[in-house]
Amino acid sequence: MVNEDKIKAMTKLAVYDQRESRKCAPMVEYFRSDYIGKELLKSFVMGTIAYMLLTAVWLLNNADELIANLYRLDFMELGLDILQKYVGFCVVYMIITYIVYAVRYSRGRDKVKGYHKNIHGILKSYRDEE
Repeated sequence: MVNEDKIKAMTKLAVYDQRESRKCAPMVEYFRSDYIGKELLKSFVMGTIAYMLLTAVWLLNNADELIANLYRLDFMELGLDILQKYVGFCVVYMIITYIVYAVRYSRGRDKVKGYHKNIHGILKSYRDEE
């Protein structure tokens, strides 16, 4: 006789294996702080590169105005302005990154726990049959 509960649990396991197992692998391999720290470091590097590219585009876009006012331009003030905006950008970007990856870790951890719960349920049903 076919046990419907076992079939449902096995189907959930198969769906998890196909769709979620790769996404949830880091949640098993890392502690929460290590996972979030690794992602913050990657985001810091990528955010710095993105900010440098955006700054270069802005400088190229305003090159004619900057060249026209080159002798009146205060480079220290311009550098400090760019630095302040960079720090603000990084702070906001890191906060968003922290929130996103903390939520991803929690959700992934819950999915892994559900996966293990289904496995234990199936094993228990096999033991009960014997």
